[in-house]
Amino acid sequence: MLYRRVVEQVAPRPVTFRLLDAGGDKLLPALSPAREPNPFLGYRSLRLLLDHPEILTAQARAILHALEGTEGRVLVPMVGCLAEYQAVRTVLEHEGLPLPPLGAMVELPSALMELRELAEAADFLSVGTNDLTQHLLGVDRTNARVTRFFDPCHPAVVRAMRKTAQACEEARKPLCICGEAASNPLLLPLWLGLGVKRLSVHASRLRVLRAIESSLDPDSCRRLVEELARLRTGQAIRTRLERMASPEVLAWTRVRRGR
Repeated sequence: MLYRRVVEQVAPRPVTFRLLDAGGDKLLPALSPAREPNPFLGYRSLRLLLDHPEILTAQARAILHALEGTEGRVLVPMVGCLAEYQAVRTVLEHEGLPLPPLGAMVELPSALMELRELAEAADFLSVGTNDLTQHLLGVDRTNARVTRFFDPCHPAVVRAMRKTAQACEEARKPLCICGEAASNPLLLPLWLGLGVKRLSVHASRLRVLRAIESSLDPDSCRRLVEELARLRTGQAIRTRLERMASPEVLAWTRVRRGR
């Protein structure tokens, strides 16, 4: 009933429901261990769901009923490999209801190694920039002692984004970007240059991002991506993005760094 209410309130725009993404920094006392040495690499998300098929089945049934007759989508979080995505798809198919587009989140390095297979199997991909960045760089983003190493402009992160966009383009599948980096106006030229059509951002950022988007030239953004992919440090990538940023974007960036 709650899911259907969300669908009705958002209509006629489509809704994307993400399957339960518990664990890490989103603990559920009834399911998540009270203490784990490293919760972000522990018992969480899709691992938890596949261990509790009764929860996965119940949520899947509720979502499918809520989305019936709409253009909504379902997103599978923390996909580690093609087999995990296919296991979830099988559960949803067994419900006997029309299956909406089913996407896979790219948040783990192992998913990057199977991008072609995932892009071909999934109906769309969504990059979870928060988790992907921390896993690629080995940085717990909640640990104040190492947050300075959490850098969405790191060459490894930028190249991973480019690789994901190329896999989606080859498979002719949509790509979405979510997480804090999706709302960062400094990175908007990167997303446009990669051909990203969907950003998952807080409503408060929409007006700012749309204004910046209208001022950017798509061809210039595409050339920028190729240039960024050749740079060897995060600082070099950030400096290049700042060179084409407006004073408003630079001011926003300085505020965020000072937090």
